[in-house]
Amino acid sequence: MFFSNPLHNAGKRDEAEQVFRSLADVQQRLLGMKHPDVISTRSKLAVCKWNQAISLWNQDNAGAALSQFENVAVIRADILGNDHPDTKEAYEMVTACQRLLG
Repeated sequence: MFFSNPLHNAGKRDEAEQVFRSLADVQQRLLGMKHPDVISTRSKLAVCKWNQAISLWNQDNAGAALSQFENVAVIRADILGNDHPDTKEAYEMVTACQRLLG
């Protein structure tokens, strides 16, 4: 994980996401889906995706943002549950993108 945060902070979000995704895959195989380390890594992956989605949204690219927000919503729902405010926020952004796209 220590490689991902500097990548993310340096604006290399795609690379940071790839590191978090790879780490989460390895952790899941070794520790199981509900292990706290796996949950933590998946949460950080969601943050990467969230930041990418916001960037795309700000560039008026709702189509690409929609995919990222959908990914965030799935991860957050799995980790936090559907009733958590962060999950609801992600679903609201999915809805906003869908409205923009017609």
